[in-house]
Amino acid sequence: MQSIVKKMFTLTARGGYTGSMGISFSPLLAILEERELRIGYLREAVGLSGATVAKINKGEPVTFEVLDRICSVMGLRIDEVIQHEEVPFKKAKPREKQNEDRRKKKGKRKP
Repeated sequence: MQSIVKKMFTLTARGGYTGSMGISFSPLLAILEERELRIGYLREAVGLSGATVAKINKGEPVTFEVLDRICSVMGLRIDEVIQHEEVPFKKAKPREKQNEDRRKKKGKRKP
């Protein structure tokens, strides 16, 4: 399952779909605020790296393992940690079109 999700988040790099991730950590951040805990507590208690904490703050994807550890340590269900938000996706330009646009910017033409 984890490899499927990893592929979903790498689609943009491969010319698939563009757009923001539709997952929000706002429920987790609200619970931390409600319990008067700082994100640093979460980092220590769960054993998260600084990079993972930054991803949570920015709303970027984290692994299922991290989500599982957060749920276990905090005593929460997954729906109390993350929520899905509707984000419109648009089809990225085909790679040929991207290359053509780059050549135009550089002033080069395809032979």
